[in-house]
Amino acid sequence: MVRKRSGRLEAFQPDKLLEKLRVATNKRPVTEKQLREFAYGFEDEVQTARIDADAIGRRTLAFLKELDDVAYIRFLSVYRDFDSVDRFIEEIRQLGGDAAVQAVADDLDDAGAGPGDAEADGEDRTA
Repeated sequence: MVRKRSGRLEAFQPDKLLEKLRVATNKRPVTEKQLREFAYGFEDEVQTARIDADAIGRRTLAFLKELDDVAYIRFLSVYRDFDSVDRFIEEIRQLGGDAAVQAVADDLDDAGAGPGDAEADGEDRTA
């Protein structure tokens, strides 16, 4: 059983998790087999015990972070429900020294995040 954030319990649905994984990994170099093994890997665990939905989310994020940075960010953007583009950019930068990840964050900054971007709020992010 899965304990939702509201405290409600519901049966674990691996197909539901699998669908979310498919969305996050759409057009990424990830196999269906990898996704199925992860999604269905929880089944045995949750048949005999309860697991918090948040624990499933954290494990899914860890799985995706190892698998594909883009899929990780896609899933993270929904899971964390960012309240601003700046917070989203900050999370991308925290991924580490990967040049591709840094380029994505820089591109988002250059695109202008709107009212909260560096020029609009007077904040200097070049440091």
